[in-house]
Amino acid sequence: MPTPQPYDLTDVATLIEYANLLSPTTEIGDIGQECISGFSNSFYRYAGRTAGIFSSVMSFDEFYDGSGSDLLYLDNSPIVSVTSLSVNGGAVPQSTGANTPGWFIDRNKGSIKMRSNSGAQGAATFANTDWATFTGLPPYRFIRGRGNIEVSYTAGYSSVPPDLLVAALKQCTVWLNRRLREDEKSRNMPNVGTTSYAPWAWSPDVMQIAAQYKRVAAYSGAY
Repeated sequence: MPTPQPYDLTDVATLIEYANLLSPTTEIGDIGQECISGFSNSFYRYAGRTAGIFSSVMSFDEFYDGSGSDLLYLDNSPIVSVTSLSVNGGAVPQSTGANTPGWFIDRNKGSIKMRSNSGAQGAATFANTDWATFTGLPPYRFIRGRGNIEVSYTAGYSSVPPDLLVAALKQCTVWLNRRLREDEKSRNMPNVGTTSYAPWAWSPDVMQIAAQYKRVAAYSGAY
């Protein structure tokens, strides 16, 4: 008997109701659970996110390569909080206002940025402060390096977003119906006509929802 997983995007009872299965058997419930966990796992891989982040807030401690920019996209979002940030082993303080140097969470909840003013002084491990003052660039930066940025943070959703829930229900219903006609492209019924079946792996409307949660590479704007 398959077991519900912490990363599941829905549950069997909700799927049975959505799929309008009036008298579900234990076997159908088991198959439904397999579809739910299978789709959920596939969705996380497609989105490039850690399994479980769409149903709970999770803690992370991750290392990144510094690009020289004042912007860093984290692997998981939306960012809820940042516990600590260090660059080359040096702690970066949190910025509490427009004129306070340090890091802050961008309003998109997907990245953290460095904030400062041209006259602010920062540790030499973050940037050349003389050059920063001369050019007016922020002294706090994610300076270039391999694995030299460490971020401890929390990210995720307290519950599955409504559109993701619908996507899971829709695709799992398709899989439940499709299991009886695997690899069947069409069916000809005498005196009735021919029924053709869609060939796609995921329904287009499910893919449209999934695309909004997919992690993509972003140019950091290093200079």
